[in-house]
Amino acid sequence: LNRVAEERLVTAQKIASVCSPDFQRKTAAEFAEAWRWAMLHDEHTWGAEGSVWHPESKPAIEQWAVKRTFSMYADEQSNRLLRKAMDELCGGLRVGKDSVLVFNPSSWARSEWMDFEGRGGHALSLYADSVPPMGYKVFPLSRAVPSKQQPVPGNTLENRYYRITFDAATGAVASIFDKDLGRELVDPKPYGANCYLYVSGGDTDDWSGPNASTLQVNVPSGARFEKLQSPGAHVMKISAEAMNAKDFSSEVILYHNCKRIDFVNRMDKVETLKKEGGYFAFPFAFKNPQIRLEIPDGVIRPEIDQLPAACRDWYCVQNFATISDGGAAVAWSAVDSPLVTLQDVNRAQWRDHIKIENGSVFAYVFNNYWFTNYKASQGGPLTFRFSMTSARSVSDIQAKRFGETVHQPLVCKIVNATPGAKNSTSRSFVSVAGDDIILQAVAPARFTDGVVLRLREMSGKATTARVDVRGISFKRAYLSNLGEDKLKVLAVKNGAIEVKCRALGLTTIILER
Repeated sequence: LNRVAEERLVTAQKIASVCSPDFQRKTAAEFAEAWRWAMLHDEHTWGAEGSVWHPESKPAIEQWAVKRTFSMYADEQSNRLLRKAMDELCGGLRVGKDSVLVFNPSSWARSEWMDFEGRGGHALSLYADSVPPMGYKVFPLSRAVPSKQQPVPGNTLENRYYRITFDAATGAVASIFDKDLGRELVDPKPYGANCYLYVSGGDTDDWSGPNASTLQVNVPSGARFEKLQSPGAHVMKISAEAMNAKDFSSEVILYHNCKRIDFVNRMDKVETLKKEGGYFAFPFAFKNPQIRLEIPDGVIRPEIDQLPAACRDWYCVQNFATISDGGAAVAWSAVDSPLVTLQDVNRAQWRDHIKIENGSVFAYVFNNYWFTNYKASQGGPLTFRFSMTSARSVSDIQAKRFGETVHQPLVCKIVNATPGAKNSTSRSFVSVAGDDIILQAVAPARFTDGVVLRLREMSGKATTARVDVRGISFKRAYLSNLGEDKLKVLAVKNGAIEVKCRALGLTTIILER
């Protein structure tokens, strides 16, 4: 919940940055408060000191209620601020016919299917093509179609990019065949892709982790399949029996004109004080691959880029992981859960080293192994979403773009027609020239009247970036640092700014009014 709220706040701030200065000033305190709630939830621990040993104690119950509130407030306020920013953006727009304004928060043009609520609460789908960088495009509402899912026969999913088959017992993906590469991407033994693993056992009083000798990996059973056709995708819905879950289901979504596969998993989990761990397996068919994981503002190769005694039993991933062997590559992204284990599930090995011999990535979605300060049991409705794509090779910038597309979807709002008005078409507020730079953030400045742009170089080569700004009013541009100190005046010519970017570095620009 909190991870998604933070990405939503990033998008909302990008939209607010292209609205009026007055709107930015009025919402500054609201954005600060929303970020405060999000960061309070991220901070350190999730519960009382004795939360595991005494889960029904008053401190454990009351402190969890407070901690839970942080993420609930962040979610509520991020949704409200996103709606508020879109209302402001669309408020001055005049269109000749009922339309849908689609906003793209990324620094490159995007085309993708999106679902939204139409008038009267009807679900609609729209293929939003060529939405410009950090800008919007207006589509006639008549282009949207009802987003109905119709049952169709068959037990496989297929488009011009992939052919997907399933394990009849567990419901996991047994095969993903990439037609472009002519290559199988899944190693189905012992687990298929997107296979839910419920690990029971491990009860111990030892601080070092679960008792590995008692761990038991359990997979779903009795899978039932329903293939559906929607306007933009083929969908396989799977329901199955899963240990310690009242209800368990998965959706595998294969888009018609996009080389991307989405996995959506939902469960109603039963709370238990017994030790447990939950994973979704993604055993990609690679031998001795290179794995790259995005961390905050960087990318690491497990083992190679790690210091002695650094953790190798699990890793935290920002927007993407890539797995490659020189002949093929997969980019994978986890929307809701940041932790992964590599090669195998967590078996309390406390590794000094990790040898990457296969392409298996396990999304580590929950556990209650730790003995203090965390919630002793986890339950209720849970959703875990993942996405992947593949190619001959995937660079860090390509993987980052894919991950951002997954984490920061296009945003839309219906705009009513104004009699006599001409239809607006599209507009880009900020674009960045070059394939190695990503516009990581656009936000109202905190300490001056203006807007902050933050660039990230991802190829490992120093370069000069050209940033074109249209529709954001400013008088001067400054090179800045992360603290928003003005370091140097930057030349501006017809809205274009050129700035030097260090290899793998962050570069901050302040546009001052």
